[in-house]
This record gives sequence, C-alpha cells and structure tokens, in this order.
Amino acid sequence: MALMHPTYCGGTLIHPKWVLTAAHCKNIKKVILGVHSIKGKEKASRQVRKVKSFPHPSYDATKFINDLMLLKLDKPVMRTKTVKCLPLGDTNKYPAAGTSCLVAGWGKTSNNATTPSDVLRSVHVTVIDRKTCNSPKNYNGKPVITSSQICAGSVVEEVADTCGVSAF
Repeated sequence: MALMHPTYCGGTLIHPKWVLTAAHCKNIKKVILGVHSIKGKEKASRQVRKVKSFPHPSYDATKFINDLMLLKLDKPVMRTKTVKCLPLGDTNKYPAAGTSCLVAGWGKTSNNATTPSDVLRSVHVTVIDRKTCNSPKNYNGKPVITSSQICAGSVVEEVADTCGVSAF
C-alpha cells in the first residue's frame, strides 16, 4: 500500500476502513492499495481518500517515539486478491527476542542511495532485546531504544534491517 504524501509512505490495512502507518507521514490525502511499484498505475491497485488522521497522542518526532498513526478511509475497501486486511496480534505483548518479523517498504536500499526503491521490498528481521540493543556493542544508548520501540535487525553475517534506510 502506498500513501500519497510528498514522499511515499507505507501502511497496513488493518480494517476495511482503517490504515496503520507512521505518524511522521503527515499530510496524506489518498491511499493506494495493492501497489507493488510506485512508478505507474497497476491494474490490481485501488485508490481511496483519507478522511481523517489520528497520530498517536504521545508521538515524539525528535525521539521517534510512538511513531504511529491511524488513517480513517472515506469508504470501506473491498477485499481482492492483492488487497487484504492484516489482523493485528495481541497488542499487550512486546515481541520476544528471537521472534522473526517481516518488514516492508519503498525506502532506500542502502545508506548511499539517493532515491527510494521503485518497488516494494521486504526483509525478515529478528527482534533483539532492548538491553542488548542499548549496550555499548550496539547502539550504546544513541539513540535509546525505549519500550515504545522494537529493536530488530539481522542476526546473520549478511546485514538486513531498515534502520536509517527505509521508513515504514
């Protein structure tokens, strides 16, 4: 799903009328569902207007804390082969260290890239416990990974993550 914004933002359809995205994706006017490439119109895509945005009440743009926003759509989205709702898991649980997660987006594909990817990319990352993440060997508290954030990345030699590369 692409969210029309000065740059492209990703989001997840969590209900036929609701999209979950990042709070830093401001001024979104329309949502395009079922999109793989941002280069041109795709047959399977569906476009809907956003009616209202609900950023997390404790969103902090300077610390990247609670970077979540709900978008209410003007009409329910019909389920298709390429457009489906993703059910949310138990919202009271922090994912355990070692849990594999799938992240996706149109962000930069390397730290040296000057433009984002034209096609939706995805990668599996592993949740890392906060203590390890904030240790001197890793982030060293710069920035501090808080309980409102999930630390995840690659645990193998071939690095795979989204930190500083792809915003979702």
